[in-house]
Amino acid sequence: TQEMFAGVAASIIAAGLPPGTAVGASPIYQAYGGESAEERRLKLWPWLWGTFLRRHGFALGNRADGSVARVKNRFRFSYPGYAEMFCGVVRDDVVNSNDLGACPVPTVLEFLQQRLMLGRPQVAGFGSWQPLSGVLQHRPAQLTVNAGRTIYEPHADETPDELARLAELNRLQLSTSLPFADLRDDAYTFELAMHHMRRHKPRLVYIGLGETDDWAHDGSYALYADSIRRADSCLEQLWNFIQCDADYRQQTALIVTTDHGRGDTVADWTEHGETIAGAEYVWFACHSPSSEAAGVVGDLAHRPDVKQ
Repeated sequence: TQEMFAGVAASIIAAGLPPGTAVGASPIYQAYGGESAEERRLKLWPWLWGTFLRRHGFALGNRADGSVARVKNRFRFSYPGYAEMFCGVVRDDVVNSNDLGACPVPTVLEFLQQRLMLGRPQVAGFGSWQPLSGVLQHRPAQLTVNAGRTIYEPHADETPDELARLAELNRLQLSTSLPFADLRDDAYTFELAMHHMRRHKPRLVYIGLGETDDWAHDGSYALYADSIRRADSCLEQLWNFIQCDADYRQQTALIVTTDHGRGDTVADWTEHGETIAGAEYVWFACHSPSSEAAGVVGDLAHRPDVKQ
């Protein structure tokens, strides 16, 4: 939640600089820094704060304004966070590792597929983190799921131009290597998801970007901030597509959130988990065609905490 509502942290930037170097002279501060939280977050998230939350949606989770959103699972790392997000229940007894494979609990994607009687292409999940291929489904091969460095299998009705585009994306994703074994470059995840949306018009789609988490674990605050900025650009492209497509315009809800938070201090900002204070806090940015709410929802002291 820290960079979402306050932008980049000067204290973390300073900790990564040579002794005697001014924070204001660093490239990351020059790109994303500022005197106020509002100025910093607008530089880091120019579309989310400059357009979406001003005109179209609302945000939850700014603890400074009394808005608290948190995961309920005790582990505060990825698989349990995603499982809580997609299952609507907390099962710490069985969801306690990042290496579980198929989700032990049926997911909302599977529930809606059955309830709405949708075909496999109509419910889709795309993720940069490879284990999402298991998190998203309790029963394998029921949904369209593509996560990690996985080939996107073309459908029978793809055009020659689409087949050529997919072949190039598949080739590039396998030949482009991040320094993390289970992570695909977010750019390929997003492009494959957008292709699927344009071609197959799914009723429900999840797009999971993952570079922020791994760059944070790596201690690379500048690359972490850059990946947030690229995620903001992806959100803008997704929104513009939705608004220009007759099948989605004015009848699509959009929810942006995260699976866990991170440590609150310079010493532990790279970490999350059961013992890391602050890692339980998450945030949401939402749009519903039936709601005109816009801005940041604060002062939730009179309401129950928001949980995934």
